[in-house]
Amino acid sequence: MERKDINPKVTVALPVYNVESYIRECLESVVNQTMPDIEIICVNDASEDGSMEIVREYAEKDSRFVIINKAHEGLSVSRNVSIDAARGEYIYFLDCDDYISLNALETLYTAASANDLDILYFDGCAVFDKDSLKKTYLYETEYIKQCPASGVLTGQELLAHFTIKNYKGQTCMQFYKLDFLKSKGLRFYPGLIHQDNLFTGMSIMSAQRAQYIKEVLYYRRIRDDSTMTAMDLKLSFSSIMTVIVEFLRYMDKETIDPAARMVFAAKMRSWVDRAVDRYRELEGDINLDEVFGGDQLKHQIFTAAILPQIVKTAQPREEDQELKALKNSLSFKIGRAITFLPRMTAKLLGVARS
Repeated sequence: MERKDINPKVTVALPVYNVESYIRECLESVVNQTMPDIEIICVNDASEDGSMEIVREYAEKDSRFVIINKAHEGLSVSRNVSIDAARGEYIYFLDCDDYISLNALETLYTAASANDLDILYFDGCAVFDKDSLKKTYLYETEYIKQCPASGVLTGQELLAHFTIKNYKGQTCMQFYKLDFLKSKGLRFYPGLIHQDNLFTGMSIMSAQRAQYIKEVLYYRRIRDDSTMTAMDLKLSFSSIMTVIVEFLRYMDKETIDPAARMVFAAKMRSWVDRAVDRYRELEGDINLDEVFGGDQLKHQIFTAAILPQIVKTAQPREEDQELKALKNSLSFKIGRAITFLPRMTAKLLGVARS
C-alpha cells in the first residue's frame, strides 16, 4: 500500500510477533483514536501465528497502515526499524498485546506540541489476563507515578522530580519527538529483554524539554506467556549486565546533574540486585566468558558488585581471602561508585573509558 505524501502528526510503532490473541484489541484502540492524523507502522518480526492476517485485514480498510516485513530479530530491532521509517512529528511505541485510551494520542500530542517537548511522560494501568496473576506479579500500581504533574523541565530535572520510587522505565508510557531521538542518536539496544531500561534512561538524561502529566492512557496486559513473565533467566542475566555496562559508559560521556545522578545510582543498585537474583536462579549454570563476549567492563562489574554478594550469601560467616582482597582493592560496590562523578566511574572500576 502506498503511503500518503502528507506527514502525520504521530507515528504509532507496533512490533508484531505472535500476539494473535491480543492484537485486535490493540489495533481497535489505535484506529479509533480521537485524533485521526496518525500513521500506524506495523513491523512484522517474522510472526508465526495469525497476527499479520489480522493486521492486513485492518490495513485493507485503513490507508494509515504501513506494513514492514523483516526477519525475526526481536523487539529492539523492530522499534529501530519504526524510528527509521517514521514520518510523524512524534512517535509512540506500543506493544501489540497492550492498548491505549481512545483519547491518548490527542491528549499527548496536544500537550507535547504546545510545549515543544522532547518527551512527555504519563501513567498506565495493569490489566490481568486472569486473577491468579495478580498474586504472582504485583503490577496493580506499578504504572502510576505517585507524584504530582510537572511543568516543563529538563529530563534530568524531571528525573529528580520523580525520585527513584516514581521513575518508571517503560517506553510505552513515554511520548517522543522523532527529531529528538534522531538528533541524539537514541536507539534500542538489540538482543535485550530489558531494553526499555537502557533506552529510557539515556533519553531522559538527554532531553532538554520534558514533562509529566498525571493521566492514565496506557493499559499494560499481564499474561503468562509474555516476554517478561515467561522469562529466559540466562538472557535476563545477560541483558541486565548489558544495561548496567552500557549505561555506565553513557554516564561517563555525559554531564549529569547530582540530583539526577543520585536517582540513577539507586536505579543502578536495583539492576545489580536483579543481576544477583538471576545469577542465583541459574545456580552457576552459565558460562560468563560466553555471556560477556570478551567485554572486560562486564567482568569487572561482576567481580566488584555481583560476585561479593553471591559469596557473602553462600558463606555468611566466613569470608575467603580472595573476597577480602577484592573488597580492599575495590572499596565500593557499583551502587556507591556511580554516586561519584560519572567520568570517574570507569576509572574507579579499573577499566579504561571506551
